[in-house]
Amino acid sequence: MKKSCPISNEQVDANLVRINAFLVVFLAILFIYTQEKIFIFLLAVDFFIRIFINTKFSYMLLTSKQIKKIFNISSIKTDAAPKKFASKFGLFLSIIISILSLIGFTKLAVIMAVILIICALLEAIFNYCLGCQIYYILQTIKTNK
Repeated sequence: MKKSCPISNEQVDANLVRINAFLVVFLAILFIYTQEKIFIFLLAVDFFIRIFINTKFSYMLLTSKQIKKIFNISSIKTDAAPKKFASKFGLFLSIIISILSLIGFTKLAVIMAVILIICALLEAIFNYCLGCQIYYILQTIKTNK
């Protein structure tokens, strides 16, 4: 399966996703620096809203849209399916970080937050979505069965 071929009919704005990734990095860094659980909870809740409720209620996506508008950043459409899968990966990591933080495994929570930051930075800076790559691999395996 080629990565360039659409996997779903739904498209998202890749630049909006990248701005959103910067916000993920920002909140995760705030969590590491302050050890305040609220920052990682905000991430988990926003991922949950985007995945299971409706993206129009996502405060991070609304913020990303405002940043995009202020800086007059153009839109670049890309397939939504891999990005949605990557969001689920972000939700999973945010929940794990939250749980580890709540039960007192602070160092492990920080390590997991660094992993989240690395994934989000790859998207934000290099337009490289690690979750999307995993998605493509899984789709290839699924197709070849």
